[in-house]
Amino acid sequence: MTGAIPHRHQAVEPSFFRLLLLEAKSTVCPRHLVLLTLLVMTGVLLARWLPTWPETVYQFFNTVFHIEGWANVVIVNNYTALMFFLYWFGLFDVLRIYVQPLEMGYLDIWLSKPVSRASYMLAKIIPAFAVLLGIGVIAAAVHAVAMVAFGLTFDQAAYSGTIAPILGLLMLLLGLTNVLLLFTRDSFAALVIGFAIFMISFLPSIVYMYRPDTYAGAPGLAEIIVFPANLMWHPDFAAAYGPCIGGIFIILAAASIGFAGQLLDRRDVR
Repeated sequence: MTGAIPHRHQAVEPSFFRLLLLEAKSTVCPRHLVLLTLLVMTGVLLARWLPTWPETVYQFFNTVFHIEGWANVVIVNNYTALMFFLYWFGLFDVLRIYVQPLEMGYLDIWLSKPVSRASYMLAKIIPAFAVLLGIGVIAAAVHAVAMVAFGLTFDQAAYSGTIAPILGLLMLLLGLTNVLLLFTRDSFAALVIGFAIFMISFLPSIVYMYRPDTYAGAPGLAEIIVFPANLMWHPDFAAAYGPCIGGIFIILAAASIGFAGQLLDRRDVR
């Protein structure tokens, strides 16, 4: 009798790795399939149809973003689509970690499991971020193949070197969003916070598009903050250092997740 009790307790006690496996099995859902389909279709359609648009469209991108050739016009639009869709679909994954369970009244059930709150957050966020990264890599690869298939010539090393920072920055933005969402208790406020973070990240490019003279008083500033167009202006730099920049963003994203776990340990979730 006494020997059987610990065995039964261990059988029902979910460890961190079991919780992680459970979350990994349930992470991929129809929403992610829709995301992948949207990104793949967007990349293929941009590669196929955008070069057939009027020359005034090309002149606009050439004048505003200082990029040459239809291939680069296609690429900058695809970068924008990649960042937009991955962020907003990823935001709903982040909502599933704290805000939605708290709002619907079952967060305390999850946190009653015999794992720490930080482990709970890691088990939730690691599979979600892994799926988003996988979707981003697949979509970027399909887009590159589509451009080659439609006869668009581009610097493949610079392309790969720019995709890495884009995906890394997205993970960092979602990681920061996850931290801030610990200070809210409803989905509407969470979406407002998510929108604000997204717009702040895009603001330098929006300002550059409509008022490039804003940067006239700070030479070189646009080269740093107008992302990802700044990497397209320097393809050799993107090819050589883009993966490193992406890795730094991923490390910062991981640090933000760890910080969020520490915050959750101190939160009153009632």
